[in-house]
Amino acid sequence: MACLLLGTQPSHAADTIAFEPGFIEREEARIARLFAQLDLNRPGWADIHEAVEDKKWDRAGALLLKHYRDRNPPSLESSLDPQDSPPIAIAISRAEAVLEDTFTIQGVTARQPRTAKRGLDWRHRGPRDDKEWAWLLNRHRYFRELLDAYRETGRIEFVDAIDAHLRDWIVSNPYPGRLTFSEPWRALEAARRMLDSWPYVWETLRDEPRFSPETRLLMLASIADHGDALRHYASFWGGNHLLTEKAALAVVAVVWPEFRKSEAWLDYAIRRTEKEIFDQTYPDGAYKELTNHYQRVVAVNAQRFLDILAHNNVPVSEGLRARVEQMWNYSAYVMRPDGTGPLNSASDLEYNRGFVKAVKRFYDREDWVYIALNGNAGILPADPPTRYFPWAGHAVMRDGWSASAQWAFFDIGPHGTGHQHDDRLHLSITLGGQDLLTDSGRYTYQPGPWRTYFTGPESHNLLFHNGRAPEPPPLEARERPLPVIAEVNESHDYFSADARFPSDPATGSGPVHYRRGVLYRRGEFWLVSDYVRHFGPASITVLWNFHPKVRVTHDERGLLAHANGHPRLRIVPLEPSRWNAELIRGREKPHPMGWYSADFNIREPAYTARLETESRRPERFLWLLLPVDRSDQGPIDFTREATPDGGDRVRLRWSDRSEDRIRFAPDGTATFQHIPAPEAAMER
Repeated sequence: MACLLLGTQPSHAADTIAFEPGFIEREEARIARLFAQLDLNRPGWADIHEAVEDKKWDRAGALLLKHYRDRNPPSLESSLDPQDSPPIAIAISRAEAVLEDTFTIQGVTARQPRTAKRGLDWRHRGPRDDKEWAWLLNRHRYFRELLDAYRETGRIEFVDAIDAHLRDWIVSNPYPGRLTFSEPWRALEAARRMLDSWPYVWETLRDEPRFSPETRLLMLASIADHGDALRHYASFWGGNHLLTEKAALAVVAVVWPEFRKSEAWLDYAIRRTEKEIFDQTYPDGAYKELTNHYQRVVAVNAQRFLDILAHNNVPVSEGLRARVEQMWNYSAYVMRPDGTGPLNSASDLEYNRGFVKAVKRFYDREDWVYIALNGNAGILPADPPTRYFPWAGHAVMRDGWSASAQWAFFDIGPHGTGHQHDDRLHLSITLGGQDLLTDSGRYTYQPGPWRTYFTGPESHNLLFHNGRAPEPPPLEARERPLPVIAEVNESHDYFSADARFPSDPATGSGPVHYRRGVLYRRGEFWLVSDYVRHFGPASITVLWNFHPKVRVTHDERGLLAHANGHPRLRIVPLEPSRWNAELIRGREKPHPMGWYSADFNIREPAYTARLETESRRPERFLWLLLPVDRSDQGPIDFTREATPDGGDRVRLRWSDRSEDRIRFAPDGTATFQHIPAPEAAMER
């Protein structure tokens, strides 16, 4: 949607605004409550004040609407607006469907039923009986698509639809005046209407005759109710809901300053929004739920909050501005080469690129532009390209910034304060623009086996001990980041974290200590070390989950991942003959396994490689992850020997006679040495 830069509109006499017969009498109580919440002592409002005193509601309403038509309106400009709207052809198609009561919500398209009174059934949960459907419908985000379609085509039926839906919603869903989780009046839905929908309708259609005065007056009355709900009945438990709700309250106060409580709302909203942003984000910019989807949600809401306040000359602290900048910095530096963010915890595969580019001008960050455009513009970020966010515990390993760069995401951080998945110690890898090893996504919030699978450990690349996944970490890092090993060097990176497996109630053994480390020789390979300290017989299972476009085969060397008809990644276990391998794709029974979801409500079958072996003593399991262009240089000698202090020394010998030597110490640290070919040959 284009940004709204709105100026003063032509004056209209109040007597040109006439309400339909019976409307004032029918809505008298609602109208009287509206005027009770307005500041009638504002300069130039003497006529409105007099009409209210005389209870001449039709005249008072007409004068009030004339004020809104004639005033110099606040700016709703935001650098993010174009990123919030689909391409115009899609917007028009969806708008035309709305005319037939058909909506597309989270990838599902369905017709919304009507009630016996012929209004939309605002509480209907869609074809999957999903509360998310009803909540999202009540956010009225589709009004923006109707506005886009109207501006593009001039077809007045799109305005008529907004008018009819608004009036129906307001009359059908009276404000309860209390905390509620109902589909129309849950606080988050009230906030979304005020952030993403109603203000744009109000200002865009302010001089459109087909947007009826009755609906305008009802809308004003409901906006006052929204302010009250967002001030007094917000999501007291916190999280992204509360932050969104307080940012929305600030927008209400700025766009409609005529309410008596607007000044107090604005002051409160700014203070609480600043507090929530600092409480809910880490100093490294990561949102504490640690999911790319909600990172974007919170950053977008915070940025729109800053944009609207800035354009309307409302000051905020430099500390708040700096923290929001850190949020965007995190979003920029975790970005994949194709512009999407990590598919971690409750996320879809969403594009960070457009949002990061859009806010660059607010912060003057040319390094973000360089990342977003794969080095085709902007300023090269400081080397090395790998980044570690210590509070989030997110390691992003890469060999450059081009569209074909290597990219890996290793999670060694907290569990997250909401929308958690069992994904700590998970590793994702992208090569040459193709996702290979993946997180499986979120798919659904509906309880049941599918949600259990997508949130659980089996949809992630993890090691299991006797069928059990590692115990989850603390929900958040409080006074300091969680203890890990994180090293970013000129030629290589190394990250490692500890976990433990729960006690086994059948044997009474445990808990079992576990440590996973990932060493990345930049541009060449990843070496994954899984050290398990246990005694007695145990089964060890390792899962590798792949993208749906990837075909997986298994041979005597390990796993080979093919994409677009070509081999792309080889996964070589130390001692490959000891591992029993099973390839699973799109299994539903006895429980789901081998699935991937890039978008909510949509799933695809994808390969999961399940490798299993037996172990009786403390042991380090090693996995060499080789881009095929490296592994095709010839056979390698992949060996390990124990060191006297209880560590391990690993040697990778390449066909060009060079060597890479890695020493894993008992304390979890690792040292790396590359020996060029002539030197390696001389040493041997």
